[in-house]
Amino acid sequence: MALDFPASPNINDTYTFGGVTWTWDGSTWKVLGRFQFTSSETDPIFTASPANNILNQNITNWNLAYGWGDHSVAGYLTSTGSIGSHTDVTLATLQDGNLLKFNAGTGNWENWVPNYLTSYTETDPVFAASVAAGINATNITNWNTSYNWGDHSLVGYLTAEVDTLDTVLTRGATTTQDINTTGKVYFSNNFAALGDLPSATTYHGMFAHVHGEGHGYFAHAGAWTQLLDTGSSLSELADVSTAAPNTNDVLTWDGSNWSPAAGGGGAGGGANVTIADTAPGSANAGDLWWESDKGRLKIYYNDTDSTQWVDASPPLADPRTPVYVGELELYSSGSQVSWIGNNGVTVSVMPAEGGGGFQSNYVRVSFPTAFGSINDYAVQATVCDPATVGHIYGHSIRKTNPQYFDMLIYNLTSSANATQATVAIAVYAI
Repeated sequence: MALDFPASPNINDTYTFGGVTWTWDGSTWKVLGRFQFTSSETDPIFTASPANNILNQNITNWNLAYGWGDHSVAGYLTSTGSIGSHTDVTLATLQDGNLLKFNAGTGNWENWVPNYLTSYTETDPVFAASVAAGINATNITNWNTSYNWGDHSLVGYLTAEVDTLDTVLTRGATTTQDINTTGKVYFSNNFAALGDLPSATTYHGMFAHVHGEGHGYFAHAGAWTQLLDTGSSLSELADVSTAAPNTNDVLTWDGSNWSPAAGGGGAGGGANVTIADTAPGSANAGDLWWESDKGRLKIYYNDTDSTQWVDASPPLADPRTPVYVGELELYSSGSQVSWIGNNGVTVSVMPAEGGGGFQSNYVRVSFPTAFGSINDYAVQATVCDPATVGHIYGHSIRKTNPQYFDMLIYNLTSSANATQATVAIAVYAI
C-alpha cells in the first residue's frame, strides 16, 4: 500500500504509517521513530533572514549598550510640562496674542503684549528732491537698450597696454601731429652721403648728420645748409673764397666775397686805432690802442699761439730801474721775517729741506705778479746790517719759480745760519 502524506502539511506535522513516523520540515518529509535514516540537512535561504545583515560591529555595539545599564531607571525627563513650569519663564496674566520676550535684567522670558504697527498709510516724499526725479522715458529706453547689448565684462576688451612703441610703429610710422615731451628724445639722424638726405622742403627745419661729410646740416628754404663746427675751415663760409691762402695772407673784401691776398702797408696796414681808458672789446692783430688815462700806446700782438695788448710807445721800463725794491729783516732767532718796500712783495720763513735742498731754515721772497719765467728777472741782495759787529754775512739765492726766489743767509765768521740780519734787495726785469 502506498504512503499517503497530507497534501498541505505545516512545519513539524507528522504522519505515521506502518509503525514509522514521518515529520515535515518545510520542504521534505523525514523519518522519526525506531527507524533511523541518513538524510542531508538543507538550510533555508539565509539571505532571506533578518540575521543576514547582522555584523560583528552590531553585536559589539549591542553588548556595549547593554553594559550601560537599564536606562528605564535613569530618571530621564519624560514630560516637558507647560512653559510656565520652566525656571527661566515668568508669566503674568496671560492674554490672547501674548508673546514671550527675554528680559536681560532678570534673565527670564516674560509674556508681553506686542505693540507692533498694525496699520500704516504711506505718504510719498517730495519726489522732486529725489535723484529719480530726473529719470525720463528716454533714459529708461537707453538703459534697456544698453542692457540688451549683453555683459560687456565678457567681451574681452583691452584692460592693459601691452604694445611697445616699436610694435605701434610697425602698424604706421607717420603722423602730422606735434610730439610734445618734457623728457629727452634720443634719435640718430645719420645719413651716409648728401644724396641720401630727404626733401628739404618736406622736412623744413630738420637737422641731419651726413657721415661722409663729417658735418651737420639743416633744412631751410628748400635746401640743406651746412652747419659750422670746430672742424670747419674758414673757406666753408658762404662769403669766403675757397682759394688756397699763402703765408701772411689777409682776407680782403672784393665787394661780394672775402678772398686771401698778400697784406699791404706793413704789419699795421689797415689797423684800427682806439683811444680809451679801457681796452677795446674786440681787436685784430696790428690794431692800436692809446690808453688815454696812462698815456701809453699799445698794439694788439699775435705771437703765434696767443694774442694780447703789449706796450708800443713810450718804451718799456728802463732796465736800470728795479721793479721791486725793499729791505728784508730777519729776527726772533731766525723765526720771523718782514719786508719793508714797495709793490706788494711778501716774505716768509721756510723750514730746512734736507737732501739736495737748503740744510737750514731759509727765506722765500714772493712777487705779487709772476714774471714770464725765472730768466725774466734778476735779484741783487746785500746784507747791510749784520747782527754782530765784525762778522761777515753771506747769502745764497735760488730762483726756482717765476713768482718767487729763496734766500739762505749765513754768518761766514761763525759758519752758522744767520738768526738776525737786514738785507737790501732789488729785483730787475731782464
